[in-house]
Formats: sequence, structure tokens, C-alpha cells
Amino acid sequence: MAETLRHYGPAAIACVLLAFRLVKGWRGPPDPARGTVWLVLLGLSLSLTLLTPAVYAFVGSVSGTPNLARLLAHGSMLVVAWSARTFLWHLSHPVAVARPRTRLHLAALAVTFAAMCVLFALADTPVDDVRFAGRYAATPWVLEYWLVYIAYLTPSFASVVVLGWQYARMSNGPLLRVGLRLVATGAFLAIGYLAHKALAFAAARYGFPILPAGTCCPTASCRSPRTCWCSRERRCRHGGGS
Repeated sequence: MAETLRHYGPAAIACVLLAFRLVKGWRGPPDPARGTVWLVLLGLSLSLTLLTPAVYAFVGSVSGTPNLARLLAHGSMLVVAWSARTFLWHLSHPVAVARPRTRLHLAALAVTFAAMCVLFALADTPVDDVRFAGRYAATPWVLEYWLVYIAYLTPSFASVVVLGWQYARMSNGPLLRVGLRLVATGAFLAIGYLAHKALAFAAARYGFPILPAGTCCPTASCRSPRTCWCSRERRCRHGGGS
């Protein structure tokens, strides 16, 4: 039950939020900032849904391309990052100023995703496995793929952190203030996750440990692509990660 909730719970929550926005519909005059909220929820829903085991396997089976769902999920997250940053730009700048920035950012997104597609094709990942990192962490081109991916996401999320907290302090509405702080906190945690995953891929690729010698694993077996040492058991453990 816990495993099912872990895999499907976040996707279900994101889809419920998206459905709520769809039912609520558009209100008020056209607003570019409001449109980006739709894209954030849509991209997040797609990304999380594609990474659920059932949908992941379905996409791989129908397309005939192993792990295609992961590439599509990461592409959806690029859209989330672009939309979140665009939303904050529209909060603080007139449309005439914000629009050129969003177009430049969108061009960078397209170049990033094109590079990710090339690296995805180069990586030898013949088995469709939702626990992709555990199986392919040391595979050539996977680390490069991840570095290109986070090269786009990290500056975008960093901007969301800075601008989100800045606008939260300026906001007079308590709900908006709390919402902006939650978004900024989520972006900050996402940066930490992206950096940790890059370190894990590099450790698997080049064979160096993430944890120092003598550090015990929190569980009986390592669940991330790393090597760690436990003082009780003088042996290395290698585990798979999602």
C-alpha cells in the first residue's frame, strides 16, 4: 500500500489540482500569468503520471522505445520550469518587457530538449525499467543527459526561489504569500534533488563513493546507485535506485 501511494499519490494529487482548474475555468480578462498556471499544473500532472509504473510500461510497450516515458516526463518538467519562471516575470513586469524574456527562455527550452533527445538516443538503455537510475546510472551518456537536463532546470528553479520569496514579502494577501513561499520551498528542494542525482550518476559512472568510509547506510541495502561502507559489515553494498 505504501509503495502504491509513493508511486501514484503525487500524480493523483497533481491531476486533481489540474481538474479543479479545468472545472473552475477562466475568470476575468485574458492574463498571460494566469495561463502559465495552467501550464505548470498540466506539465506537472503529465510528468508525474508518465513516471507511474503502469503508464511508464504502457508508453514503452506502445511506442516500442524503452524508457521513452522518462524522456517525455523530463520534457514536461522543462515546461513546468519555464511556466513557473514566466509566471513570476509577469507578476513583476509589464507584458511588453516579460514577453521577450519568456520567448528567449522558451528557445533555450527547445535547445535543451533537443540535446536531451540526442543523448537519450545515444544511451544504451534497452530494458524499459521505471527504476531507471538503478539500472543505468553507470551507462555512458546517461550522466551527460542528466547534466543537460539540470543545466536548464537549476537556474529556472533558483530564479523561482529568489523571486518567490521576494514577492511573498511584498504580497498583502496571506494566501498568495503562503503559496509563493511553498512554491519557492519546493523549487529549493528540487535543486537539492537534482544535484544529488547528478552526484549519484557521477559516482556510479566513475566509481567513487558518495558516502565517506565508515558511514553506515540508513537501511539494510543501498537504494541509490552508490557504494557505501558499514562498520558492522565490512563489505560493499550495491543497490538499485529509482
